[in-house]
Amino acid sequence: MTGFSGEQFAHPEAVAALRRHREPGPESLVVLSATDPVNLTGILTPGERVAAILGNRVLYRQGIPVAARINGDIRTFVTLRADEERQYRQLLTQERKRRQDVRPWQGAGRGW
Repeated sequence: MTGFSGEQFAHPEAVAALRRHREPGPESLVVLSATDPVNLTGILTPGERVAAILGNRVLYRQGIPVAARINGDIRTFVTLRADEERQYRQLLTQERKRRQDVRPWQGAGRGW
């Protein structure tokens, strides 16, 4: 592929999982880091490109990007009701819980 940097490395399972959220049914919301290779917002979807910068996030509703946190600002790509905008803002700004089974790297020289 030419013209795309990194997107070709997305796992097929990740793309399939996002596509399942497009199926009719209860509303499903997914927040991804903009650094995730599945972030194709503005490339394969209409609208603004969300740069793959740490801290940027994209919120998908049934597989469609509807809002993003870009450089700390919340931007919406569709018209939202006030309650949706509050909910989506909260989802995009909440801090992720740290996984307990992942230890921070202690630097070189420890037998690596």
